[in-house]
Amino acid sequence: MTRIVAVIMGLRVFLMIGLLANGLFQLKKHKSITENNGGGYMKFILILVTLLMIGCATGYQKKGISGGYSDTQLDESTYRVTFTGNGYSSKEQVENMLLYRSAELTNEKGYDWFSVNERESNEQSSIQYGRTELESTALVKMYKGVKPESAFRSYSAKSVIEHLGKSITR
Repeated sequence: MTRIVAVIMGLRVFLMIGLLANGLFQLKKHKSITENNGGGYMKFILILVTLLMIGCATGYQKKGISGGYSDTQLDESTYRVTFTGNGYSSKEQVENMLLYRSAELTNEKGYDWFSVNERESNEQSSIQYGRTELESTALVKMYKGVKPESAFRSYSAKSVIEHLGKSITR
């Protein structure tokens, strides 16, 4: 399974490099684009590099070959939530997606608030396959009604979804 992931990621990067090289060739062929467009050549390169980086990071999805979220119910209102990002995902992205999944799960189960407990982050590298995984896990306890005063690090599920939802890449 891990070898398949490495091959798919390698093909994805190879394809993006091929597209970049083809785009550069096309721009050089049309001198008017590079000479008269006030930096159009550099803008094109920046856009392609940005797309390459965005296209490779793990999006918000159920856990699959390129990462994603998973959750396990421990009791009626407690879940262990995990988000795994690939080597192109930043630690901040992984943490935000973990928090977003916790809020989404809280909302799906009919609760209003959640607290994040026993948080754990891991970074694993595979020298054999040349990839890195970032994984963040939290024990999430859910509550109904008013904000629980006793719950440390408690969040409104609706507020988290509203604020983080704009930055989540699916």
